[in-house]
Amino acid sequence: VTGVQTCALPISVREELATTAEQVGTAALAMGDRVVLKVVSDAIAHKSDLGLVRVGVAASDAARVADELLGRAAQVAADAAVTGVVVQECVEDAVAEVILGVSRQHPFGPTITYGLGGVFTEIFADVSFGVPPSDEQWARRMVLGTKSAPLLTGARGREHGDVDALVETIMALQHFVTECGDRVAELDLNPVLVRPRGRGVVAVDALLIVAD
Repeated sequence: VTGVQTCALPISVREELATTAEQVGTAALAMGDRVVLKVVSDAIAHKSDLGLVRVGVAASDAARVADELLGRAAQVAADAAVTGVVVQECVEDAVAEVILGVSRQHPFGPTITYGLGGVFTEIFADVSFGVPPSDEQWARRMVLGTKSAPLLTGARGREHGDVDALVETIMALQHFVTECGDRVAELDLNPVLVRPRGRGVVAVDALLIVAD
């Protein structure tokens, strides 16, 4: 958001925008064995709902899959101007997928949302809410107070997630929202992949809606 001087969220995944299938193939080979491909268009907010995202694509197949995605975009969103295809590093060690969001709830103003993310956000509706400003203890309660918290705390032999990094990210998001004031109408980071303890978290998709 223009004019906001805030702390950077060090959680973005490595990615590159390509405008041709050939560029997609080149970028994919530079990123590793497997990548994520996403069609990019300002007119398409939820790409996965339209089948415009592919996860775990072999780098050697990336150009062909990109062609398929662009063809599908022309069918299911014919009026949308497509910028290209994002080639994204594939993060495969996630302990859990969560959502972090910001919305405006009357009469509280900006409200931070945390919950189970990915495709399960609407299915289970396991979320907690907080109104900034607050402290790290509040952010930790947001995380550990949800029904899905055991996914991050080693339940049934699972690997512990990096809850400390997740709490730090919530605090950075709070700082961002406080500086933005009324300029952000809505912000969703979904999914945010929580990696094993000590390895941090990474946001692999985001939607930002700027206020009129």
